[in-house]
Amino acid sequence: SSLPTVARARSLTLACSRSAWQQKHPKKMALMEVDSDEKFTQEAVNFLKEHCWLSSCCCFGLGCASPSPLVWSQSKVCCFQSQATSDEDCWGDMGLCMCTNKICCYVEHTQFPPDGLRVALCSIFCLGSAPEQPKDEDSLDVSYLEDACWLYYCCCEGAGCTLKCCDPMISGQQKVFCCFGKSFSGDCCGDRGIISVYSKVCCCVEYAQIPCGITPGVGLCGMMCFGGNLHLREDGTASGSD
Repeated sequence: SSLPTVARARSLTLACSRSAWQQKHPKKMALMEVDSDEKFTQEAVNFLKEHCWLSSCCCFGLGCASPSPLVWSQSKVCCFQSQATSDEDCWGDMGLCMCTNKICCYVEHTQFPPDGLRVALCSIFCLGSAPEQPKDEDSLDVSYLEDACWLYYCCCEGAGCTLKCCDPMISGQQKVFCCFGKSFSGDCCGDRGIISVYSKVCCCVEYAQIPCGITPGVGLCGMMCFGGNLHLREDGTASGSD
């Protein structure tokens, strides 16, 4: 009879922990809100303004830029969205390498070096405890790891399942040395269209979007002939029909 009481107490503790994390990191909770489209749009405007486009044809373009940062990207394909940057500390709260993925009810977690050795089978931990929310401020909300049912966990890698199938449907974050990426699910269309890709690797940059929205226009070697609308988007909130 004490098992239901223990389960309720554990659920209450986890809920309080998530609530405290959400209050401490309101910006991270806002990442998947509707108004995050404004932030992404402003970042896209800055990206298109700052680089020299060797070829641009409204919906796509290729260009060059300074080598810093080494990696930067922001992409959306239907409901799948992702971000990446190389500005992360090589060794921080998430270690040298870290990977957390959630697709529907399946979850997996990897971290090296681990913040503590863990050994588990069928959610019974013989050593350590379930992974917790990273302290790094750039981390997504992965509190679902704490109450997941872990099929196994061996030292620094494990997999399991959670009842939160659609909360969110897709969520992931990966870190390899200074490179850090996030992925999550969102609206299929919205203000950012169906496809919206802005990426930079070293000195190479590219953009692609369907339907055509934010664009430097049509041109070659940094000289745009017509079709540009960046001057209409100083605040990053104009619609794609402008």
